[in-house]
Amino acid sequence: MLRIKLTKSLGHLILITIILFGNTLLAPATVKSDKDQIIVKYTIKNPKTESINLYLDNVIEKRQKEVPTLTDTNFIDTIFTPNPGYQIFSTNESIHFYGEPGAVIKIQLDSGATLKERVKFSGDLSEMNNYLLEIEDLQSRVGWSWQLIQGAPEGFLTRLDSINSAKTELLKRYQKKSSAHPFWKNQKEMIKVSSLLKRFDYINTFKAYHKDSKLSEELRQRIKPDMTILFGHPELLNQSIMRDALDNYIFFKSLALANQWITRNREKLKEEGFVRPNAYEYGIQYAMDSVKDKDVRNFLFYDLAERGLRNDDLASVKTMLRMFNENCTNPDYVNRINSIVDSKKAIQPGEPAIEIVGFDANGKKFSLSDFKGKLIYVDVWATWCGPCIGEFPSFKTLVNTYKDKNIVFIQYSVNEIKADWLKYREKNEGMDALCLQLIKESDEGCKIMEDYKFNGIPRYLLFDAKGRIISTGLERPEFILETKFLDKYLNDPELPIRKNSPL
Repeated sequence: MLRIKLTKSLGHLILITIILFGNTLLAPATVKSDKDQIIVKYTIKNPKTESINLYLDNVIEKRQKEVPTLTDTNFIDTIFTPNPGYQIFSTNESIHFYGEPGAVIKIQLDSGATLKERVKFSGDLSEMNNYLLEIEDLQSRVGWSWQLIQGAPEGFLTRLDSINSAKTELLKRYQKKSSAHPFWKNQKEMIKVSSLLKRFDYINTFKAYHKDSKLSEELRQRIKPDMTILFGHPELLNQSIMRDALDNYIFFKSLALANQWITRNREKLKEEGFVRPNAYEYGIQYAMDSVKDKDVRNFLFYDLAERGLRNDDLASVKTMLRMFNENCTNPDYVNRINSIVDSKKAIQPGEPAIEIVGFDANGKKFSLSDFKGKLIYVDVWATWCGPCIGEFPSFKTLVNTYKDKNIVFIQYSVNEIKADWLKYREKNEGMDALCLQLIKESDEGCKIMEDYKFNGIPRYLLFDAKGRIISTGLERPEFILETKFLDKYLNDPELPIRKNSPL
């Protein structure tokens, strides 16, 4: 992350020119953009935040830069790219904007009650970017992010149709000046894509938001989207919503196929030494069989491989990685996955544990090494993580089953705001009695996630009595309990950890 300090001199603003994802300064005179550059000129009149975050977000690169803000801040951002695409800037909210090499885009940030009042686009591509801004503003006003999918089924469908109609009217109004530009055709398709994703989210979160209701089969069929439509739109892969839609679909498809296998082969899971296939192997096979477009297929391969590496050790995804390497024809995706694999080699089963430090509610420091001589199970969670909390009943059963054994259970919070963690603990008094409750050591960053190479929670880690890694991506507590996975390490503390451990 690049940090730039902006200052004033003799009552006059010093114009700071900064480079995003490059290393060449431009003169702050008349700014022109070369054919491989997008110039973005920001004017910040009444900043409501201390900084602005800039992102280049594509499939394999997510680079970020933070710029401090002052009243009447001006700065220029240069993005080096040979291709048109989408970038993000973020203050209190994240805004996407569209750029093409050779364009000079002007963004003014000010105060105001609505998003359209707080942000204004001018310069090149202003019609496209003001359209995107209006879409963001509309979605902000209607509660598109989460409120929409919390409504009753009939109301959800009515509101979704109404929002899609409003988006279509906006598109018609803005595209008049440059109707032949492919941007508009792509945005027309993106209205459909975002609607598909919202329907998909509604189906998959219905139980969480409507615990006392049941979605009838008739309504389920009316809401359920045909996500395979996404497979025919490789031109939309440069947009994060499209990638999110594909990611969500292939993730749930993989789990569904894996669960079908488990239903048919549950007894095999209990056999000594049996290693079940990784869930993402099913997803890769599904993409091979069902997706004709090579760009979409390659993206799904990459997405599944990246997901697998996010949640499992290398041994458990060995077959999945082989399938990925044999079938993915995009060299950038292959190189990125191989880079992730290399970065994970130090945290494989049998390697010495990287120290984990946390603090209890009273500020007392605890380290992983404090518990050497015992098996150590770490549940990494946060108060804002619904799936984490959803696993608590199974975790509690697991702890109570092994409470008299030579094992330490730790619930390790990665909350950024300590007060949220403290408040949650106060409301759930039994947590302290259940096991050791710790919170990460710093308000900034998260060392445990950096050291153990994961960015999703819940996450379960297991270490042996000698301080060696058994697993950095353990299965859910219910599965660990059902398979009695902990027993072999408790019954034989000297048991060597196999490098090809399935967990």
